[in-house]
This record gives sequence, C-alpha cells and structure tokens, in this order.
Amino acid sequence: MLISASEHDFADRVQEVTGGLGADVIVDHVGGPYLLANIRAAAVRGPIVGVGRLRGAEGDMDMEELARKRLEITGTTFRTRTPDEKAEVVRALRAGIDLNSAADAFRPVIDRTCPPLGCRPSGSAAKRSDGATGGPLPGIEGRADGREAGPLPSGLSSRA
Repeated sequence: MLISASEHDFADRVQEVTGGLGADVIVDHVGGPYLLANIRAAAVRGPIVGVGRLRGAEGDMDMEELARKRLEITGTTFRTRTPDEKAEVVRALRAGIDLNSAADAFRPVIDRTCPPLGCRPSGSAAKRSDGATGGPLPGIEGRADGREAGPLPSGLSSRA
C-alpha cells in the first residue's frame, strides 16, 4: 500500500488501515524525519529497510517502541556496490517477481510533463518546495531511431 504523507499522518494512517497491526514491511526512501513514524507504523517484528535518504540521513528513534516491537532496521545503498553485485540484484528480482503483474500493481501519477531539457529550473524548485516528493517528467518528442514516439506506457496516467 502507498500512503501520501502530505495528506495523512503516515503512522496513524498505517495503523488505521491495518486495524492497529501495523505494516508488515516498511521500505523507506525518505530517511531521517520518518524514522519515528516508521517505528510507530511497523508491525511487531516488521522490518524497516532504509533505501534512501531524500530528506536526510539522521533521525530520532524511540528505543522503547523499537524494543517492544522487536524491530530490525536495515540500511542499504547501491552507491557502494560493484556492477556485478547490482547485476545479481536484478537477476534475483527477475527470478522472484512477475514483472508484468507487478506493473499493474504500481501506477505512477504524472503531475506534469515538459519538453526535454525544458523543465530543469522549475522542476528543481517544485521538488524543493513539496518535500522532495518528485519532479516533472520530461516529455519525449521523438525517438533516437527517428520513429514517432508512442503514448505513455501502460499504467501511467496524467493529471496535467
């Protein structure tokens, strides 16, 4: 499940939709400011995996809640992995995930598009002002092979 933290208190919403059980697994791309909320939102023995630090690398932690829930927090990064290690992760994911079915489960919302190379200044400003929740998607006016660019891939929608 994906929860918009800009519309809800993240941990409260997780507890609400899970009937107070909490999330089985939390994959955090935000980092520091969400550490306390992640602990509150996690189920007993629910792992928390930090894969990004978009809003910072440091955060407060409730050690009592961490111990009560017997949580495990793991951090990872691809920055320090070798190309062979990255390729192994891709192989393992492909073997364990039906990518066609998974694509139906996640449908990103595209807020706006702009011409290639045309959205840098406003895109960066929008990204900073809305808490690093994303930026504009550069439009594709043509393909490198000269063929006409097609519509957005299946599953992508536009609010523009």
